Amino acid sequence: MSYCRWSTDEFRCDLYIYANVNGYWTIHVAGRTRDGEDITLPHAGATFDLPSPRECADKVDELVALGFNCPDYVAEDLRAEQAHMDAPDG
Repeated sequence: MSYCRWSTDEFRCDLYIYANVNGYWTIHVAGRTRDGEDITLPHAGATFDLPSPRECADKVDELVALGFNCPDYVAEDLRAEQAHMDAPDG
């Protein structure tokens, strides 16, 4: 399941985030913008594999605070998924 892709938000999203088949939540951080200019922010071009939706949401917040573009609903959706997983019937 993908939370956002490079094409999200009219191709302005700098993060590609999905739950991968190995049980992690993966974030690929863009290394350059769609128009071809390199992104010089810390972690540009990096990939993160996080063990839970909560930790993924925290990393999204950290990356957005650094200046990467990602819709607000992505971290919210990840936290909602964590809440569902933490629920007794989840």
